[in-house]
Amino acid sequence: MSSEDRTEKGRGGEGPEDRGRSGKGSIERGGSVAIRRGTPCDADVRAVREMELACFRHPWSEVTIAESLSSPACVFLLAEAEGSFAGSACAWMIPPFECQVGNIGVMPGFRRRGVAEALMVALRAEAEKAGIAEMFLEVRVSNAPARALYEKLGFTTVDIRKKYYENTEDALVMRLSLGAPGDDR
Repeated sequence: MSSEDRTEKGRGGEGPEDRGRSGKGSIERGGSVAIRRGTPCDADVRAVREMELACFRHPWSEVTIAESLSSPACVFLLAEAEGSFAGSACAWMIPPFECQVGNIGVMPGFRRRGVAEALMVALRAEAEKAGIAEMFLEVRVSNAPARALYEKLGFTTVDIRKKYYENTEDALVMRLSLGAPGDDR
């Protein structure tokens, strides 16, 4: 699954990582984004499913969401802002080599308010904590807002996957070197 069937989402902000210690990012007019680890509980599965239905042409099923939330290889982060679920991001960690961002989405009312950036910064923190050397993601060639965000965060384009989305649109493969210990690239 690609990260960007997905991210026509937010800008500005930051925030890490752990359940119990919510990270903070920026929301317009002084609010903040809290990031926490998702769990396979019904409330988290329903929140992510609602976001999937609101945001994507090919939303993940509740089963896929629950399996991802349960997987020890998957870091699934949820964002909350102004007392509401604002978005989520997931990535598969393959220490010490790579983190593959699989999905990032922001609820329509929270776009362009720092949620996507807060989620990406938190995913990076999780990857660094795991000793990961590189992060990768795919993004639609036409998704200029997401590409701009990823470039702002230091991702560079390393490849193109022809006709990746619904066999019609190309995806850019983007990479971020984390400079993890033992990374000699």
